Amino acid sequence: MKKIILFISLLLLVSCSNNPSSTSSSTNPLNKLFFASDLEEKDLPKPKEKISSLDEMIYALDYLAFYQIDKKVSFYIDNNYSKTFYNIYQEFSKAQEQVQIADVYPSFINYSLYVDYKVITINVVPQQIATKSNRKLEASKIYEIDYQKESSDHQIPLEKSNLKEIEVETSQQLYYVVENKYKPILKKNSIAEKIYSTAKDILNSIIDDTMNEYQKAKQIYNYICSEISYDYITSGESTYNLNENQAYFLEGVFLNQNAVCDGKSKAYSLLCNMENIDNVRVTAINDKYQGHAYNYIKIFDKWYLSCTTFGSHRMELKENEYYIVPSLNMFLTNYQTPYASNWGYDSKMHEDIKEKIESQSNFELSIIDNLNSFKEIIESYHLNSLLNIEVEFQYFKDINLFKEDIEKEYPSYEIVLLKNLPYENNYYSIIFLSNI
Repeated sequence: MKKIILFISLLLLVSCSNNPSSTSSSTNPLNKLFFASDLEEKDLPKPKEKISSLDEMIYALDYLAFYQIDKKVSFYIDNNYSKTFYNIYQEFSKAQEQVQIADVYPSFINYSLYVDYKVITINVVPQQIATKSNRKLEASKIYEIDYQKESSDHQIPLEKSNLKEIEVETSQQLYYVVENKYKPILKKNSIAEKIYSTAKDILNSIIDDTMNEYQKAKQIYNYICSEISYDYITSGESTYNLNENQAYFLEGVFLNQNAVCDGKSKAYSLLCNMENIDNVRVTAINDKYQGHAYNYIKIFDKWYLSCTTFGSHRMELKENEYYIVPSLNMFLTNYQTPYASNWGYDSKMHEDIKEKIESQSNFELSIIDNLNSFKEIIESYHLNSLLNIEVEFQYFKDINLFKEDIEKEYPSYEIVLLKNLPYENNYYSIIFLSNI
């Protein structure tokens, strides 16, 4: 009997020594880790200590980037979630591709404890960003379509909202907070305060309270396409230390009026969301390993793809005089864009929104069939002047004869007619230029 008891005792001892959960506190590797629950309380909710989905991993990365937490932070991976992917490193890489602000910082994963404990450790390395600017290049005989309005009577919807308030200091924090439906509390004398003030001035100059969400969104789209030049200097530089260039951030748009797609798409999101128009920025890489950032926007309860980079064109509307003209066909479209052969971008971000975009057709413009219906559109704008104003519409009759009618009706302007892609849809724009 004693031998049997001794044998059972030895068996239990061996069994316990092979059980990771029974490791003594002095040798348990988990005791040396800094877990998400150890993070200080901030305005944003802390990431969950046990990650149960890809979205929660994305949020954890963005949270660490938002507060620039210079620590290695550990998380448990939910067992059911772990069954949905092949390996943890690939899942982490997928999260890196879909973050909103953590993509500008190096991020690393340590998964040495994953097999035994379902624990990973994430390290997002803070760095200085947006320190280098390229001013907007001045060029002769290049003009911008002007979308200014006369009235300054406008209240920013975001400022009237009851959304949860989050303190922000950097441009990245400002972009993240507003896109995620929070209300920013601007740290005094911060870059976020300066950018927000400029954004507010822009909205007050192009939008009034009588506009619907389509008109507001079009004004914002037109402004970014027309007034913000593309920073070809930055886009042509090597990929080393790209994050120091302001062109990739809100600084490029609101301080320099010169940005690449990343900065323009962040500004588009900020301005639209300040006006309570749902807009998210997405990123993608095509088969040539070229990156791009663009937006999804919700108008009248429908989602569309919208791109202020592809939508900005320089056109010779007068001899040797070039105008920056917003392209209507990239305002509200889907992945079958008019530039489908050159597009090639397929973002993995916001897949739920993407499905809605692909299930519907493009936005339908006002269909006009005579001069009176065209004048009704003009009158609905309530403008004191038509100078540099673009009017878009669909017309299925002889467009050249119709242009002649417009020229007779508005003799004090030079009328420019543009045919917009896709041509088979009979989309047109009329632009009023000075006759002087």
